[in-house]
Order: sequence, then structure tokens, then C-alpha cells
Amino acid sequence: SEIRAENDLDGGGIVEEYILKDNRLTITEEGQLLWQTGKEWDVAGFVLGNVNNDGNDNLLISLWKTGSFGSVKPFWHSGDDSYKNHLFVYKLEDETFQPVWCSSDLDRPIISFEIDDIDNDGLNELVVKEGAYREISKGRYALDTRAPFQVSVWKWEEWGFRFQETLSL
Repeated sequence: SEIRAENDLDGGGIVEEYILKDNRLTITEEGQLLWQTGKEWDVAGFVLGNVNNDGNDNLLISLWKTGSFGSVKPFWHSGDDSYKNHLFVYKLEDETFQPVWCSSDLDRPIISFEIDDIDNDGLNELVVKEGAYREISKGRYALDTRAPFQVSVWKWEEWGFRFQETLSL
């Protein structure tokens, strides 16, 4: 199955097409490839919206990958890098997707997420249905589909998300 969306993220008047298929996100504009996620990422989902309240929509990607530090691991980090869930936020400028914010391993993996102004203050929040990890082999984790979930609300503050609340269901 595939998930499709359209948006004019850079406000240039030309709509981009976003297609998530086989855990890879491909973005095209007028049939031309703009960007595609690498094979080292397993993309679980994406959402488009103004998550940092700057007036421009962003691309948010929930992905599974190994490691938290990209190509540069801090000297104080020891041990193996685990395969876990991450959240990345991108903006589109000059036909290039640029990272706005990229998380380390998340404490709780994302089941689903959306951008919405749930407290009616005129600013969007990130609403995340979060699950739990299950270790499937040493250092490799998956979503534990039998574990309970929670819904948490996060608000963008300058450079990153700040936890707001856990919603009772």
C-alpha cells in the first residue's frame, strides 16, 4: 500500500507530490524527483503542516533507523547504536529539503501523529499516539503492538518540542 499527499511546501505555486511506499518517501514536483529518503531509513509515516507556527508548512517524518547522531558521534557516547524510532522535521527552500529538527531515539515510538491546534490558542501542537518498544534482537527494536499506548501533546518552542500533556482517552 502507499500513502499520497500533495502540498506546496515552499509556497512557489507548484504542488509537490509526496508518496510513501515500501517504507521510502519520494517527493516529486511536476514529475521531477526533488528528494527521496535513503535506504537506511524505514519511514513509518509522514505529515505535512505548520508545526513550528512560522507560517510555513513542514514535512514531519516518523522513521526507524540505527543511531542517534548521524555521521558524527559525540566522544561521550559509548555503546552500540540501537535501531529505534525518530522524528525528523524538514522545510523546503530553493527546491531542497533542509532539516529543521531531527530527534535522537524517541523514548516511546510513534504509532501515529498529526498537527492540530487542540487548545484553540491559535498555535499548532504536535499530537502523537505513542506506543512502546519491543526488542526483537540485540539493539534492534520494533513497535510492541500489544502494549498500551498514550496520546501526548507537544508544542514547538524555538528549537524543538516541549511536552505539554498526556491526553486521557
